Amino acid sequence: MIRIFFSIVIGSVFNVLPYLVYGQVSSKTLQITDSLAIIHDQVSIDSYKNFYLSQTQGAVLRLDSTSFAATSPNFLLFSPEKNAACTLIEARNPLRIFIFYREFQEYILLDRFMTLIKTTSLQSPALGFVRLAAPSADQLLWVLDDGDFSLKKYQQQTGEVLFKTPLDLLFSTTNYDIIFLTEYQNQVFLIDKNSGILVFDNMGNFLRKINQSNIDYFNFDNEIIYWVTTQEIMIENLYNSQRQTIKLPKHLANKVKKVLYFGTTFLLFTADFVYRSR
Repeated sequence: MIRIFFSIVIGSVFNVLPYLVYGQVSSKTLQITDSLAIIHDQVSIDSYKNFYLSQTQGAVLRLDSTSFAATSPNFLLFSPEKNAACTLIEARNPLRIFIFYREFQEYILLDRFMTLIKTTSLQSPALGFVRLAAPSADQLLWVLDDGDFSLKKYQQQTGEVLFKTPLDLLFSTTNYDIIFLTEYQNQVFLIDKNSGILVFDNMGNFLRKINQSNIDYFNFDNEIIYWVTTQEIMIENLYNSQRQTIKLPKHLANKVKKVLYFGTTFLLFTADFVYRSR
């Protein structure tokens, strides 16, 4: 049985540096308005101001970024038939929510009601052990294959690999820890915790690296990519590499692992809390 534990704490207010609005720095101060106590693992966002959390047994919750209440009409829960940790959630398209389970070597698609559309196995002669999988804009898959240590674009209907990029030349040693993969604006991004964010074009050709070690997650807003370090939120333009930073509240330094941004709101994720700021 999947158990969900959460509570809401209202009213804590902390001033931090100015925060981002449409890619620019605002003169307003960042305020933590409330928090949600919930143990979680993977996160994602969609285009309707909803965010998604996975729990240790593989359940996925959808919550409204404007209200943490379970009574919100946007609150939904998906409980899988099999229990395993969720490896990756991609909810940018809320009509086809993508969830990858590495342990089962399969992914599922959910509709906007968090109802299962289908389950697809990635056990294929064309693939080895799939470390990560993420949807592409043309409804195919990007796969990080541990079998031959490569990035592949995979057509799941035919079992064909369309593009393959060996990754061994991009890593001088075996000391890598690749934990996240996604496509955005015709580019493919992956995190190596030991070196940074690697960027590829839509045919799998390596373009550049954003040097930033020890990060767990990143996401996008229009033409920016953002992530969190131990002390601050990093914001970088995808096309001119201009960077801005926002310091975290002192009581959250070294605790925040992931951040999501919703136009006027930041969500800050620690191991067992979500903090909302305005």
